Amino acid sequence: MVVSRGVVLASSFILLYFIGEVNKLSVKLIIRIEKVLFLILVIVAFLSRAETFNAHQISYLVLMNTIIGMKVALGIGAIIMIFIEEGNV
Repeated sequence: MVVSRGVVLASSFILLYFIGEVNKLSVKLIIRIEKVLFLILVIVAFLSRAETFNAHQISYLVLMNTIIGMKVALGIGAIIMIFIEEGNV
């Protein structure tokens, strides 16, 4: 379910890329944000092992699903935008 939400968000990035006359989306920025999200994902997963989120399992799951969905959206969007910039699509 999270992956499908990420793909929907990625398609919105791609539509903005196609529709906008001025390219406001930077692939480097998107990749940088995706790397930061990965670090946040690792930190949250490490904190869950330390039983920080033990009492708040629902909030932990929502947080992890949100981070994963955003990471999938940015990753797929970046891949498609790289193909578009190279002229392969």
